[in-house]
Amino acid sequence: MAGLWAGHVRDGHGDGQSQPPATHSGQPGPDASQSPGSSDEDDAAPGSPQGPEGPETGAVAGPDGSRTEVPRGWKRFDAFREPDRVSYEAPAGRANRVIIFKVPEQTLAASLHAASQRGRKTLTAYHQNAYRVGPGTAMREFTYIHQKFGEQLAVDHRFATNDKRYAVIAYGPPDAAEATRQVAHRAVTTFRSTD
Repeated sequence: MAGLWAGHVRDGHGDGQSQPPATHSGQPGPDASQSPGSSDEDDAAPGSPQGPEGPETGAVAGPDGSRTEVPRGWKRFDAFREPDRVSYEAPAGRANRVIIFKVPEQTLAASLHAASQRGRKTLTAYHQNAYRVGPGTAMREFTYIHQKFGEQLAVDHRFATNDKRYAVIAYGPPDAAEATRQVAHRAVTTFRSTD
């Protein structure tokens, strides 16, 4: 878990330019909806969906014109239809998904605390497995029972960049916990604000 906790605060480019983040190859990433073989360079072994740091990823739009990366092949879905909230799902469906949004609370600690309290009140069989707050970042992991997908693990990261606060929450089955953590980690560490 320490590897996931370290280095979660990412500053934007600071130059006012909106650029897609780099993929594992160091080159700007294609849209996540492109197939894995559609980029010019591919660090994954032939026929392998895994690169040296987890699944191959592609650049996608986040809230407010921001950019981040999700696994290639994941598609955007608009379950919330809110401009400050963007969601992507795996090709197999929403049991594996990531939601990226701006947080309204004034601090990351307050945001994470409020989310945790809502979870305790509204999610069936909510169990918080981890909860940490540090300088410029906050995270929690929890499980709950989703009425459609069954037991779900959620990895929730709150972070600040360019004086704005965001959240990335990745969901997946508990038996794929490391893959879910990688999705959240990659979305946070490649996040670029437009400011």
